[in-house]
Amino acid sequence: MTAARAAAGTEIASTCRIVEDARKADRTTSAILGRWPVLRLSILPLLPLLSIAGGCGRAKSKPPPAPLVTVSRPVQRIVTDWDEYPGRLAAVDMVDLRARVSGFLVEAPFTEGAIVRKGDGLFVLDAAPYQADLDKAQANLAQAEAQQRYASAEYARLQPLEKTGAVAENQFLNARQAFESGNAAVAAAKAALETAKLNVQWCRVVAPINGRAGRKLVTPGNLITGGTAAGTLLTTIASLDPIYCYADVDERNVLRYQRLVREQLRPSARAGTLPAQLAIGNQDGFEFMGHIDFVNNQIDPSTGTISIRGVFPNPDHRLLPGFYARLRILGRGPHKALLVPAGAVGSTLAQQYVLVVNAENVVQYRPVTLGPRFDDLREVDGVGPDERVVVEGLMNAKPGTKVRVRQVAPAATRPSAQPTSPRGRGPSRSDDGPPNRGTGSPGSGETTGGGDAGAARGTGGSGGGPS
Repeated sequence: MTAARAAAGTEIASTCRIVEDARKADRTTSAILGRWPVLRLSILPLLPLLSIAGGCGRAKSKPPPAPLVTVSRPVQRIVTDWDEYPGRLAAVDMVDLRARVSGFLVEAPFTEGAIVRKGDGLFVLDAAPYQADLDKAQANLAQAEAQQRYASAEYARLQPLEKTGAVAENQFLNARQAFESGNAAVAAAKAALETAKLNVQWCRVVAPINGRAGRKLVTPGNLITGGTAAGTLLTTIASLDPIYCYADVDERNVLRYQRLVREQLRPSARAGTLPAQLAIGNQDGFEFMGHIDFVNNQIDPSTGTISIRGVFPNPDHRLLPGFYARLRILGRGPHKALLVPAGAVGSTLAQQYVLVVNAENVVQYRPVTLGPRFDDLREVDGVGPDERVVVEGLMNAKPGTKVRVRQVAPAATRPSAQPTSPRGRGPSRSDDGPPNRGTGSPGSGETTGGGDAGAARGTGGSGGGPS
């Protein structure tokens, strides 16, 4: 009997090892027993022991700890939205300089590329032929005046005789006709004399505006034609102060601006008081301040945009026509906004969202509408000021799951280095200081932000553009 029990114990131990190996390989007990049919009958009386043995060596598993996430409450600020558009600088006045008369060019007394003033002489034509015409016109005027004096005296002599019938009617009519023709001849001679004087004057080509002259396209000794739009081009002059910046605004943005004007949240660009800022290619900040002075009268159907123009003072002539520029215009006036770290915003093909943690530490999904970006912060609409937004550990935060929370101060109150805005993202500038990257002017509590022009601002006519 003892030998039988020992044999059974050995068989049980062997079976336990087989079952344990089968469990490690994710096999069922029935599959294991099917491989050893001889053991079926031997194991049946020992199933209670097997259940005990099967539990040998298996540790009771503990549930994993809840994931840890970092949360922060949204930052509340008074902000001003700015929208940025690419543009090109253009001269307020641009002149293609042509002579008003034809002739040989004898002199070009100006320095190429220099600043010229209105009235400065730039080209001189040979005036001899026109001076001769002037002398001839003066002689013709003297002749006409002499003939007019004779006709006037003859007409005056015959007037009293005509009343008494002492002169033939035909003779009187001829005298009156000669008198009137003499007056007309004198007027024509005077006009011809003025034309001759102008031709002599126009032999000296002067600058019609203040600005910078271009190169000499014609040198002395050449015969030029003038007086027509197809005449010889002598040089060009471009005014520099002030200077224009042209940009195109898409239709969606125009609709948003119109809505903001109706809601009195923004001045109309057509009023000529809409603030504008300008930066050129090698600048991160917006140094030049001006305003929008023109909005076109229609949307271009080929591009779906409308042209706008800003005007900017340029006393030091740093801005040149043709420069590529970044034009920033007021999108929405100062208003309260909630800002969250830009990294806390997720997106799908349909919309943007943030993850928040409720009072029970359960993650919830919040669809949001994005506003402009203020460096590392993003204006959002769709969360409350007291909600806890997940800012770190987003990969561990799944909607509906419970998490452990580590709360940090809002981004605006944490000490950090001054961020640097990437080029083209619209670095902000306060109204009373140098570019501040969206950190708010001292003491004002206000932040100016340069967001992308196409940043979504809501549905149904959202966007940004002039009205």
